[in-house]
Amino acid sequence: MTSIDTHRAFYFRNARKSYKDNRDEIIALCGELAVRSIVGVKDYAKCFRGLVLSRMAGFAKGVQEDWYPEAVKKLAGDGGKRQWRKLIASLKYAGCSIYAPKGCHGFYASFRLSPVELAEKVERKTMEAERRKTEYDLSSEELRKMALEKIRRTP
Repeated sequence: MTSIDTHRAFYFRNARKSYKDNRDEIIALCGELAVRSIVGVKDYAKCFRGLVLSRMAGFAKGVQEDWYPEAVKKLAGDGGKRQWRKLIASLKYAGCSIYAPKGCHGFYASFRLSPVELAEKVERKTMEAERRKTEYDLSSEELRKMALEKIRRTP
């Protein structure tokens, strides 16, 4: 679900600039709409570079770079790192909170949460997942001890 302010939409529609002069602004708009479509009505969503670029190109899921339009191809690959950083900066300027934890492939984006709230929710979810993972890794004897201890504490 993409949503854009009508003022911005009409600005781009009525712009008298050539595509070459307006290219960075169009890419920023496409990037914002792509991330908005990924996040949808949720508080936040995990985004990957390939998925964002595919959405910018108009595809619902990730596709090969061969299918990308020329403007989006420039963001893909190692040569587009500078343009990708500019796109991320324009997303932040558009009100998108971005959190990229170290060691995480991709980033988390939100248009509803502040950067601190987004980081808190992501870290809380990560800690919960790690806790559940350690519970599954316990041996049956350790699980039995934990269950008995929990039973003893319950009145």
